[in-house]
Amino acid sequence: VGKPMFTLVRSGALTVELQLPETVASAVRVGQEVRLYRLQGGSSVEAHINDLSPAINTRSNALAVRVNLDHPPAHWYPGSTVTADIVVAEHPQAVVVPESCVVLRPQGDVVYRVEGAHVQAVAVTIGVHQHGMVEITHGLKAGALVALLGAEFLTDHAAISVVQP
Repeated sequence: VGKPMFTLVRSGALTVELQLPETVASAVRVGQEVRLYRLQGGSSVEAHINDLSPAINTRSNALAVRVNLDHPPAHWYPGSTVTADIVVAEHPQAVVVPESCVVLRPQGDVVYRVEGAHVQAVAVTIGVHQHGMVEITHGLKAGALVALLGAEFLTDHAAISVVQP
């Protein structure tokens, strides 16, 4: 008594509702690309923002963003949790390295560029961090070979032995 016996859901299409902090509301608009991930299933889908709430929720200070999925991946069910990346900018010429390549030194962030049997410390400016990778906005050219494993133990001009995976 007093408890629902069942919930009606529509099979097929799903609407994903994202609650975004008020601080990012100005960067979000209808039509923006969204990459949705379901952590348990490992599947993902790309879609676009269909609707924005006309107001910020006064209790949570969040903006409701809705993304309609006409053909969601298998095993995506109403009530499931998803993670979203909203594409606010694209940097097609970006230099990107694994986060473990960037080492904090007293002079700032450095990457160790491999030059034969030695490394050279290169001061870099970092940008966006995403999914274990970091954007290098200044200091490193595309295609440079950099130290990955053990980079935190290196110093400028250290002798190394290169091992290809």
